[in-house]
Amino acid sequence: MKIRNAARRAIVRWAGAITLVSLFIVGCGGDPAFKEVEGDEIVRDDLEGSGTGPGGNADATAEVSVECLTLGVVCVDGEVVGSGGYGIANGSDVFHQNQNSDKKLDLLLVVDNSGSMSDEQDKLANLEPLLDFVKSADWSVAVTTTDASESNLRLLLEKGDGSQSFETQKNLFEAAIDGLGTNGSGHEQGIPMAIKGFGMKKPGTNDSWVRPDSMAAVLIVSDEDNCSTGGSCPKQPQDLVDYFTNDLNRNVGDTAKVYALVQRNSSECNTAYNVGNRYVDAVNMTGGISQPICAASYEQVLSAISADIGTTLEINFTLSQIPIEDSIVIKVDGVAYQGGYNLSGKTVVLNTAPPAGSEVKVYYEYKLQS
Repeated sequence: MKIRNAARRAIVRWAGAITLVSLFIVGCGGDPAFKEVEGDEIVRDDLEGSGTGPGGNADATAEVSVECLTLGVVCVDGEVVGSGGYGIANGSDVFHQNQNSDKKLDLLLVVDNSGSMSDEQDKLANLEPLLDFVKSADWSVAVTTTDASESNLRLLLEKGDGSQSFETQKNLFEAAIDGLGTNGSGHEQGIPMAIKGFGMKKPGTNDSWVRPDSMAAVLIVSDEDNCSTGGSCPKQPQDLVDYFTNDLNRNVGDTAKVYALVQRNSSECNTAYNVGNRYVDAVNMTGGISQPICAASYEQVLSAISADIGTTLEINFTLSQIPIEDSIVIKVDGVAYQGGYNLSGKTVVLNTAPPAGSEVKVYYEYKLQS
C-alpha cells in the first residue's frame, strides 16, 4: 500500500543556500529517523560511520543525496512505501586502488596428512610466500586436513590479532603444518573437507571464521586425488561450486576460488601416487590455479597462488550497502568505467583492475527498510 497522505511524507526542496536542515522522516509505521542535510547531501544518523568497503578509507561512508529527498526521502518512484515496504536512497563509496587494508581474504588450507606427505608438509610450512601479494589485505588463514574425521580447525590466524606478532604467526603456522603428521586417513577427502572446513567455527567460539564479505579461497594440497582415486566420493567439484554459491553466497571465480598443489598429469611427478584430476577440475571451474606438488621448493608455487589471489582482490570493491544492481555507476579518477562488472552481495567485482593509485568511486541506489 502506498501512503499518499502528505502528513506522512517528508519532502525537502533544495534551495541552494540551505546548509543545514534537520527533519524527522516517519517510516512505514516505524519510529522517526533523524536526518541532517549538509551542503548538497543528507547524512543519515544510522549510516554515519558505517565503515569502509575493502580498499576504501574513511571517506567510503554511505551518503544519501538530497535528490532523493526531493522525491520524498523514503521513496520508490517518489512515493513512500507502506506496510513492510522499503524506500530508495542514494549511496556512494570511495576507494583508493592498492590501499587494500580493508579487503578481506579468508583462505583455507586443506592438507593431506596421510602416510606419504611428510616431505610435502615440510615444504608447505612457510606462511610468508603464501601472503606475498596479499599482505596489505585483511586476511585470515585456516588449516584443516583431508581426513574426514576432523571436526575442528587445526589453526586459525587473523591479521591484526593484537596478541600475536607476524613473526609469532609464522611460527604458529610452521608448527601447525608440521604437527599435521602422517597418520591421517589414506582415503583423502580434499573436496568434502574443504566444504566442512569452511563451515567450522572459530576456535573457542560458536562463530563462523568465514566473514560474509570476504573472498573465500581454498588451497588443497595432496599427492592423490579426491577420495584417493577421484572416483566415488561424498562430494565432488560441482558440490564445492554449489557450496560457494548457495551457502557462502559468493560469485564463483570472483569472490570464491579453488587452488591446488597436486600432480596435474601422469608425467609431471614421480613422487605422487595419483593424478589430482578432480582437484584440477575444481580449480578450472572456479578460475584458480594449480601448481605441481613435486616442486623442489614451494616458495615460488605458493607465491604464484598468492599473486592470483592478490589480482582477484584488486578488482573486488565491497560497498557500505547492498546496491540495486541496475543503479550502479562506477568512475575511475572521475571517468566512467567501461570495463563491466559482476555483483556479489555488497561486492562489486570489476572485469579489469583500475590502475594503481587511482580513485574508484561507486555510485548506487539501495533499499531503506521501513
